[in-house]
Amino acid sequence: MRLKEEMIDYIAEKIASTLIHDGDVILLDESVHLKEQIAKVICENLENEDRLNEEVEEILEEYDDEIDIHHVNYNKLFGLVKNKLVKERNIII
Repeated sequence: MRLKEEMIDYIAEKIASTLIHDGDVILLDESVHLKEQIAKVICENLENEDRLNEEVEEILEEYDDEIDIHHVNYNKLFGLVKNKLVKERNIII
């Protein structure tokens, strides 16, 4: 995961406080911890993206020789394959 837990908590706190301050969210139950729920969603999203990145790396490993032979830019190819999987699977990242 690319973000430290402290950064995720900070982002979640900012989102939660903005939503409450702007009146976009009204907490009817004070036991609901909006910040923690937002942080959970952020973590899940980052973990899903990490798994997707691992899958792209596995796919590209199968074509390692062809990538070397044709001098293809690995990072550009990585992005292309990742974008294709995102579109095919309707993933939001």
